[in-house]
Amino acid sequence: MCTVSFIPKTKGDFILTSNRDESPNRNKIPPNFYDLNNTSLLFPKDEIAGGNGIGASDKKR
Repeated sequence: MCTVSFIPKTKGDFILTSNRDESPNRNKIPPNFYDLNNTSLLFPKDEIAGGNGIGASDKKR
C-alpha cells in the first residue's frame, strides 16, 4: 500500500511525501520522464513491476 501525505504551509506552499510499502530489497529506478498515452509523466519506477507510488504529468495532475 502507498501512503501520500500533503502538508499545507503558508502562502500556497506545501510539502508532499510518498511512501511505498515494499521490501527494502526491491530496486527502484530514480524519477524519470516517460511518455504514456500522449502524456508526459515524471515518476520513480518499480524495477520489477514497473509501477509507481507518486508522479506528475504535463496535464498538471
